[in-house]
Amino acid sequence: ATSWILLVLIGWDATYALLIGLLGLFIPTPASGGWMVAVGPITEFTTASVIAMLVQLLAKNKSK
Repeated sequence: ATSWILLVLIGWDATYALLIGLLGLFIPTPASGGWMVAVGPITEFTTASVIAMLVQLLAKNKSK
């Protein structure tokens, strides 16, 4: 989703940006000398998890 937003903001057509963004999630990419498939979903899941944990931590500390 974040790649789609960026591509639209820089002026790409929304449909084309969505297509490229979805393809980019699953195209194999070189990582550490090997190849990873579906690195996009792994990155999105990790980022969302870290942000969710930080929000909970900040909310808990704010109420103290």
